[in-house]
Amino acid sequence: RRWLQVVQSPASLVDHKLTIYVQTRNYEDGLGAASPYLDSMKEQAGHYFPTRGEILMASYSYSEDYEEEFEYPQEAEKEFEAIILHELGHVFGIGTLWNLAEEDGEIYSDDEEPNLRHWARESDRYGGYYYEREMGLKGYRSVFGDWTVMPVLNDIGHVYFEDDDNPARTDERGRSFPSADYELMGDGIHLSEISAGLLEDLGWRINRKHLDTYPR
Repeated sequence: RRWLQVVQSPASLVDHKLTIYVQTRNYEDGLGAASPYLDSMKEQAGHYFPTRGEILMASYSYSEDYEEEFEYPQEAEKEFEAIILHELGHVFGIGTLWNLAEEDGEIYSDDEEPNLRHWARESDRYGGYYYEREMGLKGYRSVFGDWTVMPVLNDIGHVYFEDDDNPARTDERGRSFPSADYELMGDGIHLSEISAGLLEDLGWRINRKHLDTYPR
């Protein structure tokens, strides 16, 4: 329901249907994972929209051990909801549809030399991967200020945040990039202007009235 409040439509497509298959199983690389099905893409106005996708939820996130990580049950519920929202963002294409190639009519992900779309690039100048499409960068700037690029994690799927696995990074001027600790597509639970901008770059129409304000 939360995403349906924010995402209005894919470009000007009417009655677009996106079927999402959800499975729960043991998964040790996180609490969830997701992707659109690349063979389900529908092109509209130069954008590519999935009609099918998949979410994997780690069975641990349904366990009592998971709930015990939080002081209050409400916190566990809020975090669980954020995991689902985050994975839905990947189904819509955030990270998963940034670098695309096409051959013989088939669309596939390509992190090396994509010939269809190359939105996440790697540079030593920024300490890893970065993103600079118009609306995503505009959303990032509205939250964090005047940056020339938005840093993304080296998995090419998340707005950069700093933790034990993701060390501090700097821009071309030696400034430390901010850590997106509260952003839904970073390490947080807030569906902010950053998420909205990333979706708009992908061609989705957004209702900004239902966005979260990024905590200051």
